[in-house]
Amino acid sequence: MRKDFLEKQIDPYDRKSSIALFFSGLFNFYQFAAFEVKQSFLEIIGTYVLEMKKELILALPGFMLCMLPALEDQNGDILKRVEDILVKTEKIVGTSEFYGEMWKAMLRTPRCRLSAIRYLDKRIPKDVTNAMQFRDNKMIYISDYTIKIINREVSLTKDAYKLQRENQMLDPEKDMKMHDYFYFYYPNKTKLVINALISGLSIEESQVYVNRGTLDFMISHMPIHSEINCITERIRLTEQATLAYTKKDFATLNKI
Repeated sequence: MRKDFLEKQIDPYDRKSSIALFFSGLFNFYQFAAFEVKQSFLEIIGTYVLEMKKELILALPGFMLCMLPALEDQNGDILKRVEDILVKTEKIVGTSEFYGEMWKAMLRTPRCRLSAIRYLDKRIPKDVTNAMQFRDNKMIYISDYTIKIINREVSLTKDAYKLQRENQMLDPEKDMKMHDYFYFYYPNKTKLVINALISGLSIEESQVYVNRGTLDFMISHMPIHSEINCITERIRLTEQATLAYTKKDFATLNKI
C-alpha cells in the first residue's frame, strides 16, 4: 500500500472510507501474522500511514482496533515500535481524540481491553499536577482538524473556536483545571470512561487479567479518597468491583 498509488487511483472521499475499512479489517490480522510480516506491517504503518494525517484522523477507530492487540506482542523490539507508532498517532490526531477512541475501544471490544487498560495506566498522568508537567514538557497535543458531519457527509474542518479553547487550556501561564485534565484524558468521563472501567470490571466474561488491570488503574489514577470521581461515579465503580469477589481470584481480591 503506497500513498501515491492511493492518491492516483481513488478520489479523496472514497480513499478515506477505504482506509478506515482497511484498518477495521486488520483487527485479527496482527496477532496471527508471522514475525517477518509483523515487521513489514509496522514499517508500512510508520512510513506511509502516519503521513496521511487527515485520513488517519478519519480512520482512527479502525486503526486503534488494529494496533491495540499489537501491544500484547512479547518481542521487545516490536513492542517498542508499536508504542512509538501510538505516540506519533497521538501527536497527529490530538490527545483528547486519541484517548477518547482508546476508551471507546475498551468499552466496546473485549479483545482490546487488556492492552488498552495497560496502555492507559502507563500513559495517562495520575493527577492534574502530573498533567501540568506533561503540558510543560509539550506532551499534550491538539489537532488542527475537527471531524464534523455537514449535510450528512463526514468532513475535516479547522474549528477556530475549538483550537483557541484548547490552546487556552495548555497555556503554561495558567494552572490546569480539573476540567482541562478530564478533557484531554477522560473525555465524556461519566458516560464513556466510567462505563469503560465498568466493562473492565465485568465478571460476565473470562477476563481475570482485565479485572486486575482495571483495578490497578483505579488504585493509581482514581483513589477512592480523591476528587477525581464524584460520589455517584465512586458508587458505580465500587459496586461493580465488589462483584468480582465471586471469581475468588486472589490477586483481584487483594486489590479490592
